[in-house]
Amino acid sequence: MFGLIVEKANRVTVRGNRVHGTQEAALGLRGDSVRFWETRDSLIENNVITHSRDIVVWYSERNIIQGNIVSGSRYGTHFMYSHGNKVRDNSYVGNVVGIFAMYSRNLVLERNLLADAHGAAGMGLGLKESGNLQIVDNNFIRNHTGVFVDNSPFVETDHNTFQGNVIRLSDTGVVFHSSPKRNNFYANSLRDNVNQVRVDGGGDATGMTWRRNDFDDYVGYDFNDDGIGDVPYELRRLSSQLAGRNEELQFFHGTFALKILNAVGHILPLYAPKTILIDPEPAMLAVSVEERFAH
Repeated sequence: MFGLIVEKANRVTVRGNRVHGTQEAALGLRGDSVRFWETRDSLIENNVITHSRDIVVWYSERNIIQGNIVSGSRYGTHFMYSHGNKVRDNSYVGNVVGIFAMYSRNLVLERNLLADAHGAAGMGLGLKESGNLQIVDNNFIRNHTGVFVDNSPFVETDHNTFQGNVIRLSDTGVVFHSSPKRNNFYANSLRDNVNQVRVDGGGDATGMTWRRNDFDDYVGYDFNDDGIGDVPYELRRLSSQLAGRNEELQFFHGTFALKILNAVGHILPLYAPKTILIDPEPAMLAVSVEERFAH
């Protein structure tokens, strides 16, 4: 049932262990590799975890999860009602979900690799009703969904900051469930994704702050050579707009039919798609993945 379980404890170190799960086909029938329950000021560091269910951090505060390698599992790390935790320098590869945060605040997620989360539920990072998060310098590579945001932040005074992240080779880079607010995207790189950003429910992401992000589908120019596009980046895709309203259309992503639909949206004003987001200061140069991984 549990590889390592820590309950109602403080200042515990879980370091350098190997936890290998059962590889049950049904992920929910596997045991949890590490579980923190009402645990504070503790450390999960440099462990190698394979084919388990989850690393669970519930009702736990001010813990550090760093330097771990987690693969072939369900949730790389799952937070619930856990505040003030730090997750850094971990490798989450080939899990259903890399990191999922529910009802948690003041988390710091930095320099993590979140890759190869496939399947309909696959995502590098998922957020539900969580706020005051710092999501900085992470690499989201080849996921079904790079980042999924559901009603976050939940508290009216909270903000979430996404800065310096690389989101690439995903079916959708960022998905918002309904029109989001108080999420700030600064200097992120979104390239080689089938869809850059999607907003479910027919909403848009224009109520957020987008600044100096790098988009590979930006078609502007930089006459003064300052590295910032002279015209805003505006994301308008008729296929993403329709798929946000009708999830069944996700089945047709990448098909010739949806490519034609996007072309029609650009050519015929009658079918002009809704603006999904605007970055008034898009970056002209791509962030180097090689340089980022060297860190």
